[in-house]
Amino acid sequence: MHTPKDDLSNLDLRRSPVLSTDAQSESAEQPVEEMDVPSRRWFSVSIPAWLVSMVVHIAMILAMAAYNLPDIQQAISTFNVNASPTEAMEGIEDFAIDDVAVEVPQESAEMLPSSAPVLNEQVSETPVDVRIDTMAPSLSSVSLASMSSDIMSTSLSTGEASLKKGLTSRSKESKRDLLDRYGGNADTEKAVAAALKWLKEHQMPDGSWTFAHGLACASKCKDNGKATSANNGATGLALMCFLGAGQTHREGDYKQTVFKGLSYLIRNMKDTEGKMPSWYLKGAGGTTGVMYSHGIASIAMCEAYGMTKDPELRAAAQASVNFIVYAQDPSGGGWYYSPRAGGDTSVVGWQLMALKSAKMSNLNVPVATLKKAQKYLDAVSSKNGSAFGYRKSGDRPAYSAMTACGLLCKMYMGLPRADEGLSIAAKDFAKRGPSAGDVYLNYYATQVMKQVGGPLWEEWDTKMKKFLLTSQEKTGHAAGSWHFEKAAHADNGGRLYMTCMSTMMLEVYYRYMPIYGDQTEEESFKL
Repeated sequence: MHTPKDDLSNLDLRRSPVLSTDAQSESAEQPVEEMDVPSRRWFSVSIPAWLVSMVVHIAMILAMAAYNLPDIQQAISTFNVNASPTEAMEGIEDFAIDDVAVEVPQESAEMLPSSAPVLNEQVSETPVDVRIDTMAPSLSSVSLASMSSDIMSTSLSTGEASLKKGLTSRSKESKRDLLDRYGGNADTEKAVAAALKWLKEHQMPDGSWTFAHGLACASKCKDNGKATSANNGATGLALMCFLGAGQTHREGDYKQTVFKGLSYLIRNMKDTEGKMPSWYLKGAGGTTGVMYSHGIASIAMCEAYGMTKDPELRAAAQASVNFIVYAQDPSGGGWYYSPRAGGDTSVVGWQLMALKSAKMSNLNVPVATLKKAQKYLDAVSSKNGSAFGYRKSGDRPAYSAMTACGLLCKMYMGLPRADEGLSIAAKDFAKRGPSAGDVYLNYYATQVMKQVGGPLWEEWDTKMKKFLLTSQEKTGHAAGSWHFEKAAHADNGGRLYMTCMSTMMLEVYYRYMPIYGDQTEEESFKL
């Protein structure tokens, strides 16, 4: 039965202990004047009994709904250990800039792109009980100043201020312009809408997603992934798809879906090795349960905070950044499967994209961390910066996921559009097009090519759209999803992984604002 407590469209988020709005409604607590006796007598005589009964029953239902709201506030406050974000970030000063509010406009028909349909109109949310019966463990506050002697803060450059506007591109108003400008159309938006519907239908009752997606649908669609201990990473990937389309816990057709996913991540943030809160699971098995999962979940949490400015998300988002700073290899500057243990470009990419999302959301990111990451990327690059290795220079071909990942990271760190290595790689990517055997390569290359823009992007985009729109499942329970059986990571990630990566590729037109535009080329992720 669909009751008010199961639908966030009827949920008063101003009073919710989970994800509250910034201000109370002016009319929420207006004083009510006492009626005089004649007025009360008139009321009792004039109002029919059936109407009085109905009002009483509605009041009882609303009271029961309020009682059953999930108590995530307790989990957040526990994890926050009664410390403000400033106290939790001792040793890192706030950047010298006013807080930049990211506005997500109310949806309306006139704001929709002229070439795109409403995203999954009239979605029916399935009621799921997300009541929390156990609180998150007590998580300690950590002083980052003790971890690195060269952590420093800096004034925010003009380019970094522009970077903080990056998430505004997901609003309906921005989509209209960006879809038309970069090649998106009704077909790409219909594909995204179908993918989000499939993802929503494969969310677990506790709010998570799993790469073994058959657990959520009684195996109605096949191709389960084997990374069953990486639910934090799977949940982060799925949330990135909803957030990339402008869907948050406050706006859009999937408020409850996003709400439950964020709630799951918050209450599953654990105290890691006695150090600080994270989504890193030591000994989780495979690779996606470790630093991969933390980086991916961090992107989702930072973007959710940046898009909504919900204060209840800030502590979790900042804590995720703190752990990335802690986990960096102190000498080489990279990140690996476990904290402070070396580096590989694949893991580095997810951590740096999380730091980028954090900066877009006005969270604290130490400049020293970025400088050390720059050192790592320089060490694994070759061929004038047109190729990047996995763990060392030259250990992967130029046309590879590592090159695309390394280039995207460098672009956000200020690599000029006219860079020789970037030009060489972009021409090679455009000529080859997306790889049927490597969705990971396609995901990063699509972002690189979109930021490069021009004829090379148009060439890549034409091939990418054809590749994804023709390979998406069109019928049956798997409709809206993707799976490439022989592609890299198909065994571990399965259909859920392939669907998330493909969905975000089709959101590329508006997921982030262009790096190269009105701002100068060096300004993006200023070091």
